[in-house]
Amino acid sequence: MYGSRELSWGFLGLLFAACSSSPSSQAEGQRGTGVGGNAPGAGATATGGSTAANAGTRATGGTWAAGAAAGTAAVGGAAGAGGTTSTKPFATAVAAGWYHTCALLSGGTVQCWGYDKWDQLGNSSTGTCTDAGGAGPIPCSVTPVTIQGISNASAVAAGAGDSCALLSGGTIRWWGLDDYRTLNSASWSDWPTPVTVSGISNATAVAAGAGHNCALLSGGTVQCWGYNSYGQLGNGTTADSSTPVAVSGISNASVVAGGEEHTCAMLGGGAVRCWGFNGQGQLGNGTTANSSTLVAVSGITSASAIAVGHYHSCAVLSGGSIQCWGYNGFGQLGSSSTGTCTDVIIPGGTAACSQTPVTVQGISNASSVAAGFLHTCAVLAGGTVQCWGYNAQGELGNGSTTDSSVPRTVLGF
Repeated sequence: MYGSRELSWGFLGLLFAACSSSPSSQAEGQRGTGVGGNAPGAGATATGGSTAANAGTRATGGTWAAGAAAGTAAVGGAAGAGGTTSTKPFATAVAAGWYHTCALLSGGTVQCWGYDKWDQLGNSSTGTCTDAGGAGPIPCSVTPVTIQGISNASAVAAGAGDSCALLSGGTIRWWGLDDYRTLNSASWSDWPTPVTVSGISNATAVAAGAGHNCALLSGGTVQCWGYNSYGQLGNGTTADSSTPVAVSGISNASVVAGGEEHTCAMLGGGAVRCWGFNGQGQLGNGTTANSSTLVAVSGITSASAIAVGHYHSCAVLSGGSIQCWGYNGFGQLGSSSTGTCTDVIIPGGTAACSQTPVTVQGISNASSVAAGFLHTCAVLAGGTVQCWGYNAQGELGNGSTTDSSVPRTVLGF
């Protein structure tokens, strides 16, 4: 497991974001007509405002001073003649790691915040906070810091203690914890500034796991690198690799997602393949045997989205229902499962699990799904969000702290 560098995963809600440069897998930022939107050009009239010739107009009311050098519109406005425009960047995608978060901004830059013990913020943060493992203080930032040297990112992913950015040309930059020699086969070391992942120049998506990372390439193949004790790199071995290796047998993948020690990919036709650690049935093939090569998830042929959590996996099907498989100790599969497995929370104990997909109760119109450490959430048609599973810290967002194997509606959406 990933505990060798004081990572206390028992406290966490792990979200590994597999981000793509395509619009379907990024949350599109939109500008409205208010401050921050695009104002009309000189001589036009904005909502609630009027303009003189050559005046730059704000998006909401008021007029910028006219003149040959009208100055700079503060946010989202068009500058007057001879002036310049300054537009505040907005987030287009977000990725959550164990103790840190990163956002892709509209101009192609990346900002991260939170825990920085392993340089996963990609910047020398000046703040301190209590260590997640109880010690401290350790480096952190309670506000976003800009990642150095990245100005053309199209996607971002956050893992346990590291982060990745997909650049517009198809290369990948990586920074943070190198606990399992993710990029440096010689020794453990942390990387405070982004370094280029060797050998990848045509990536379309990137996924971050716990000590391993994967890239979806333009032809539908997948390459992974990093920690591989359970076969999560998918190349038929259990040897760690500091350089990307090809996942055996995949040529038409459309999505890739990384979990604690397993990985899954959705294929072009809607089938799902997984590989790596399988102690709780998270590969979904009816066994608990680990696999260093991909195995078919039983019964799924029409997936439209996938998500991989710590020890469970889920898929949205074409009709809007959701199926999940793997560890179910807190109801995160959204259904009662009859199987048992080794408990990942209580050493030596047993817990509910399912080695094959089970249907999440009561959901028939989901558009996306996200899998956390011990809970799962889905966005439904119309924008409603429902969550299920572990809820001791209010993860389900329903106003209680009671676990639930039945989806609960998140308040306020």
